[in-house]
Amino acid sequence: MTKRIIACLLTVGILGGLAYYSGFLYTETKREEELRLKAPIALFLQEERMSYQQELKEQERRERELETLKQEAAAQAEAVHTEAEPYLYYLVSEEGYVNIYLADGETLYEETEITLEDLPEDLKGEVLKRKGLSSTGELYDFLENYSS
Repeated sequence: MTKRIIACLLTVGILGGLAYYSGFLYTETKREEELRLKAPIALFLQEERMSYQQELKEQERRERELETLKQEAAAQAEAVHTEAEPYLYYLVSEEGYVNIYLADGETLYEETEITLEDLPEDLKGEVLKRKGLSSTGELYDFLENYSS
């Protein structure tokens, strides 16, 4: 009887071991299969992530280039604007008074009774440096504002 019990226990132990081992093999097979299936997806996602990062860097570079081009264009437009609009009149300080000269800078257009003291500081500095006026309207605005 004891031999039968021992034989049964051995049989149960062996069958249990085989069941455990077959479950282990099944799990390893499934794990390898999952890794095999997931590897291309992981690789694809990694490539997409790298591609996206490269696209972001490229977009940032293009935006910097665009900003630089905008700044250069604005500077060129300002230069062209300055060249395209020669001054028709110049305000010049002579003996404490503001006189108006034509575009050639030598022909006196009008002597005014406007003194430098009557002008605001910023305008006074501009007149001392020969302030240019682009139009007759600007000249009349100046005369209206500062004539007594």
